[in-house]
Amino acid sequence: MSTFAPTVRRLAPGTRIEAIDVLRGLVIIIMALDHVRDYFHESGWAYDPLDPRFTTPLLYLTRWITNFCAPTFVLLAGVSAWLQAAKGKDTKVLSGFLLKRGLWIVALELTVISFAWSFSIPLLPFLQVMWAIGWSMVVLAGLVWLPRVVVLSLGIAVITLHNLLDPIRSQSFGVFAPVWIMLHDPGPLLRNGRPAALVLYPLLPWAGLMAFGYGLGAAFLSPKKDRILACLGAGMIALFIVLRLLNGYGDPIPWSVQTDAVRSLMAFFRLQKYPPSLMFICATVGPALLTVVAFERLRGPVAA
Repeated sequence: MSTFAPTVRRLAPGTRIEAIDVLRGLVIIIMALDHVRDYFHESGWAYDPLDPRFTTPLLYLTRWITNFCAPTFVLLAGVSAWLQAAKGKDTKVLSGFLLKRGLWIVALELTVISFAWSFSIPLLPFLQVMWAIGWSMVVLAGLVWLPRVVVLSLGIAVITLHNLLDPIRSQSFGVFAPVWIMLHDPGPLLRNGRPAALVLYPLLPWAGLMAFGYGLGAAFLSPKKDRILACLGAGMIALFIVLRLLNGYGDPIPWSVQTDAVRSLMAFFRLQKYPPSLMFICATVGPALLTVVAFERLRGPVAA
C-alpha cells in the first residue's frame, strides 16, 4: 500500500490526539505575541515588521513566527472534522454541525470580534481569520458528502493553483467586484462609496487548506502516521525552497538580494499571507506537520 494511502483505524468517542491539542495551544500563545505587538510596538501601524528595509531581525522574527497561527488553525479544523467522522458521526450530522458552527463563527466575526478590534459603533467589520474559518466550515459542510480522496484532491488543487488567479483584480468584475474581493483579492467592501467592511482573509485558499486538512485526516490515525506526516512536511518545505529559489510561480512577492545576508534572508522568507500563497502555505504547514511528529515522540517530563 502506498505511503500516502494510509490504512486507518476507528477512533473511540471522546478520544483526543494530544499532539493536535498541544499544537493548537502553542499557536494560540504565538498569536497573542502578534496581537500584543500590534497595539504596543511602534511598528504596529508605522511599517510592516517583515519589510527588510525598516525592520530589525528580532522584530522580524516575532512577526514571522505568527504566520504559523492561521494556517495551523485552518488545517487542524479540517483534520478535526475528519476525526469526528472517524469517531462515528454520520455525514448528515457532521455536515449540519459544520454548517451551524461555521455560520456562528461568521456571526461572531461580524459583531463581537469586529467591535473588539475597532471599539466603535457603527462597526467597520474586519473580516479576518474567524471569517475565513467560518466560511471554510460552511464549504466543508458540503464537501464532506464527497469521498475523502476527492476532498483531498480539491484541497491540493486549490492550494497549488490559486496563484494563477493573482493577476485578476476585483475591478474587472464590475458590480460583482465584492464577490471577488471576498474570494481572492483582499480590500474594502464599499457601500455608497464608503468602506462597509475590510476583507483581509479572502476565502478561496483558506477553504482549500481546510479541505486539505480534512482529506489528510486519515493520516493522523494511520499506523504510519509519523512517516506520512514527516515526508509530507519535509516535502512541503522542500517545495517552498525550490519555488522561492526559482522566484517565479507560487508567490506574487519576488525576493531580491539586499544590502547584507540577514536582510536578504528576510526578503527570502517574506511571503504573501493575504491571501496565503502556495509558498506561504508550504513554509508554514510543512513545519506544523513536522511539529506534530515531534510532539508525538515527546517522552518524560517534557511530554507531561
